[in-house]
Amino acid sequence: MEQMPKESKEMEDLRTKVIKLAHQNPDLRPHLLPLLRTAKLFEDAIKGRKFRNPETGNQVEFGSLPAEEQKRIRSQWVKKNPRGSGGSGDDPKQMMQDDSDKYFAEHVSGGLTKKSLSDALKDTEWAPRGKGSYDKQRQFVSLLLDHKDHKKLPMHVVFSGSHYTKGDKTGYVSVEGRHGHHDDTFKLSGNPEQDAKAMHKTLKELIDDYKTFDKLYDNPK
Repeated sequence: MEQMPKESKEMEDLRTKVIKLAHQNPDLRPHLLPLLRTAKLFEDAIKGRKFRNPETGNQVEFGSLPAEEQKRIRSQWVKKNPRGSGGSGDDPKQMMQDDSDKYFAEHVSGGLTKKSLSDALKDTEWAPRGKGSYDKQRQFVSLLLDHKDHKKLPMHVVFSGSHYTKGDKTGYVSVEGRHGHHDDTFKLSGNPEQDAKAMHKTLKELIDDYKTFDKLYDNPK
């Protein structure tokens, strides 16, 4: 009988223990079952593959790698597959229902690029400075806009997947410049492309409103 590789046997033993724990503790199932799915997806991803052993330079199976190298490869895989944990992560609409901040981070924020924002604002006198950044702790995208004639007076823009309360399924856009703060909201649809377009549209409308204030106070356009 062919002997099961050490890594596969250890994974199988761990899976059996987790399944038993989930069966005995129903309250823990929402947390344990995604772990099982992640382990299975990772095992499928490395099945039949060879990896370079950093100590010998030889190509070996994953289970024959040093523990630290296994940990490094597994960690890299998890980072590249953030939704591999299963649950709502595989379904944007369900993720939006469960946690709209996470939905915004994983599915919508990537659609807010320098090019897409430049295109959305091409009929205005404003353009994004750089690519902006995503704040993981506070869960929003932040960037600066520069006026074509007054670059020393930038406008601060924030995009988020919630407004009043965390995860409230509300797309939120705000701009802040010399005339103060303006913001607007819309209900997220769960369709990433549609919600990214709504973010761009809302920003354009806020910029138009801001332009009205410029004229009202007879300040730079």
